[in-house]
Amino acid sequence: MATFYYPSQPIVVILKKDVSRKIKLTIDEDSLVVNEQVLMEALINNSQQFFDILLNQLKLKNYEHELAQIEAIKRCLLNKGHSN
Repeated sequence: MATFYYPSQPIVVILKKDVSRKIKLTIDEDSLVVNEQVLMEALINNSQQFFDILLNQLKLKNYEHELAQIEAIKRCLLNKGHSN
């Protein structure tokens, strides 16, 4: 289970492992059960797009490390997916 606050808002976000590769996503009192792989792919891809914008369009070079971390996470998830 992971709990954090929505960026710049006093809204609690909770991710909780559910049954059979599902994750329960709760944002402020509303919940949704989603496929774990679909959620992870969406988070990773959208994170990469966000940091790509910061780095390439806004020329904020301080975010190169974050993009490298995202690539490492993608490789890890890809390798994990192939081992199942």
